[in-house]
Amino acid sequence: MKGYSMNCFSHTYITLFYNDKFIHCYDNDLHDDNPQKDEYYAENIIASIEKRTKMKITDIPIIGRIEDFDGLRFLYGGFKEGSEWLNKNQEQNLEVDM
Repeated sequence: MKGYSMNCFSHTYITLFYNDKFIHCYDNDLHDDNPQKDEYYAENIIASIEKRTKMKITDIPIIGRIEDFDGLRFLYGGFKEGSEWLNKNQEQNLEVDM
């Protein structure tokens, strides 16, 4: 499906758009005391976005800079830079498209 895009604000909020219209904002800063139920970890946000868009998160175009995704809180891996989990795959896609 085309038309999706996303951005990250304050290294915390991932906002999903479809055809430049707001769909949902995910908050990576909230937490639940039980980490297994904590829907605010990046892994759960990514899974939710991929389920909703039926696309891999690394294939969704980014509005803004990849550095805006730095410091998201992951359950397995702590805090990561956007280039560690997001930019690497998008760079590979650009090379294939050329």
